[in-house]
Amino acid sequence: MPLHSFDDLWNMLVESDESTRLEAKTASQTGKSIAETISAFSNEPHLGGGYLLLGVERTSSTPPIHYQIAGVPDPDKVQSEIASQCRDMFSASIRPKLSVHNVDGKNVVVAFIPEADDHHKPVFIKNRGVHSGSFRRVGPTDQRCTEDDLAVLFQLKQGSSFDETPLEGTSFSDVDLNALESYRRARSSHPSANELLEMNDHSLLYALGASEGESSLCRLTVAGLLLFGKSTSLRRKLPLTRVDYIRVEGAGWMTDPEMGYSSIEYRGPLLIIIPKLINQVLQDIPVAFSLPQNEVHRQDLPVIPKRVIREAIVNSLMHRNYQVHQPVQVIQYSNRVEIKNPGYSLIPFERLGESGSRSRNNIIPSTLHDVGLAENKGTGIPVMRNIMKGANLTVPVIETDRLKDEFRLRLLSHHFLGDEDIRWLSQFRSLGLSPMEARALIMLREAKEIDNAAYRQINHTDVHTASKDLRRLRDLGLLETKGGGAAVHYVEGPNFGAGPAVKRQLRPEAISSVLSQSQRQELASLRKELPQDVLDSIDGLKKKAAREVLAKIVREACIARPMTVDELGLLLSRHPKHILKRILPHADLCRERINGITYFGDGDPTVGRRKKRADLKSSVGVSVELTDQQRQELYLLRQELPEGVLSAIDELKKRASPDVLEGIILGICGVRPMTSYEIGLLLSRNPEHLRNRNLRRMLYLKKLAYTHPEEPKHPKQSYVTVSRLSNPV
Repeated sequence: MPLHSFDDLWNMLVESDESTRLEAKTASQTGKSIAETISAFSNEPHLGGGYLLLGVERTSSTPPIHYQIAGVPDPDKVQSEIASQCRDMFSASIRPKLSVHNVDGKNVVVAFIPEADDHHKPVFIKNRGVHSGSFRRVGPTDQRCTEDDLAVLFQLKQGSSFDETPLEGTSFSDVDLNALESYRRARSSHPSANELLEMNDHSLLYALGASEGESSLCRLTVAGLLLFGKSTSLRRKLPLTRVDYIRVEGAGWMTDPEMGYSSIEYRGPLLIIIPKLINQVLQDIPVAFSLPQNEVHRQDLPVIPKRVIREAIVNSLMHRNYQVHQPVQVIQYSNRVEIKNPGYSLIPFERLGESGSRSRNNIIPSTLHDVGLAENKGTGIPVMRNIMKGANLTVPVIETDRLKDEFRLRLLSHHFLGDEDIRWLSQFRSLGLSPMEARALIMLREAKEIDNAAYRQINHTDVHTASKDLRRLRDLGLLETKGGGAAVHYVEGPNFGAGPAVKRQLRPEAISSVLSQSQRQELASLRKELPQDVLDSIDGLKKKAAREVLAKIVREACIARPMTVDELGLLLSRHPKHILKRILPHADLCRERINGITYFGDGDPTVGRRKKRADLKSSVGVSVELTDQQRQELYLLRQELPEGVLSAIDELKKRASPDVLEGIILGICGVRPMTSYEIGLLLSRNPEHLRNRNLRRMLYLKKLAYTHPEEPKHPKQSYVTVSRLSNPV
């Protein structure tokens, strides 16, 4: 597994907090306190190791800023201490990968602790002993190993899996002979299986790893009972390995107490219940009419293809953790099928779908492969994704939770972004949703919740983009945050069901109930600057107020202080475009551009509406036509910059990547604090675009800082590099 870069780790920490593979500590915590984390990263099965970030401190418990760089005074000493601890303190030598990263003049030590080989586990702190000094990584915490945990690690040491374990109190009398016959029947078409099929039942079970010997009194293994056991024997020895098939009325889990549900328990040998369960699910899925070419008879095919259902069910039973006493759930909603099984994915989430398979069970996958139910080559997820795409359905959405030890798969049964979806999304047209955000809302409507992982899967994007988009939808009131840290997810927000209300933003009578928290704060600040008589006029406005009334209020507000179109729209609960086109031409106001932003204030009216629109248009894209005053300003600004920064600016392309652009901005702001207008003038970019796309992100990543941090909208607000701010010249 490739190692993550420091930037990746920092983004993961800020976006999702500490996690199963990531731990942050200050410089003062680099003594024995990290020993437990090192043991946990070394022991946790199939984790692949984990990362320690040393020199980082937590600043708040609320997103988006969790941590800041505190620095390590002597990184060489810290690296030496960690290397010595890993060599001497544990039952097996650990070889960490250490590196130092300088962030704004402060050093951060990154230590990657690899997972130990199975034959070295459990890795424990020697002076505490195996029972007190062994730890596992459970979510973002280090947990002392219980006896069951130690049993798992010792089993790995022996190279065996849980399904190979013999079960006390079992024998050949617990075998369902129909299941054995089913296996023989399925294998009879394979010439290579002749040797197996010639064996008697006792020898066949032993050869398959289903029993510990060829005698009728030999114990069955866990796999033997699961694959071939009678339902009564399974109830007696493994009562919670059943499958619960649940039909729910509606699209949510028991959202309406009046809505009922029904369930069927499937308990029996896997070779018999798997085909029954697949047929049951297919029977309850909606069907679509099909008339193949050159055929005269219609075919009714399930909306979710049969191959996808088969792969999903087989994977859940083949890869589940049978040590967890919990049934598999197959839940049939009105618009989707969800399958939940105990046992997180042993393949990291970001690699799901790649070739290759890894299973916590050895015998069960092999036997299901023998009878043609499983490929056992890691192709299950790619096959499901490709088939669902080919059927114009949402790709399967996967959730794997190591903390809960759970795997969940969602299969939506409706065609994605069909005509009905487009009609439904039209109510949010005024919000300027991107295609990815639109898919997220459809997913939320169908599944009742969405998280970062689901957003990435349906949109094929990265963690940072998903987090940014979900936060925007949350600020619009379309989503509401639930949970925290790695468990954060989103449900329907207060404005999600306010379709007509949101749609009214396209018309003058748009209402203020769709304001985000930041907009509400801005509105409160604006109202403090207006005289009481203007506020009374605003509060007394009717939905269908006359144009002359609105124009009068706009003029009075702009006399109090110059206003942008967006600010006027916020004050009057009207769409800015309506203010610009229908109200401002009747308000007799003058217009002035300051730092690339157009303000309307008291004075002589501007000439011609066409001229207005042309002037406003120039603030939307890249500015290439400069006034004489702007040319003079640009000349003076360039005199202050070093030759290297000037060369980078001159070589800048029109569609430069964000990383290139942000590198030049750091060079500019490293000379002296710069306003967004000055940065835009130097780069021939719109200041507002730079603020929204580049400067905010650099503030968030602590590459830049405000010169007036206590007042973000200060009229003289400038941006400066963090290193210059902390070390002024």
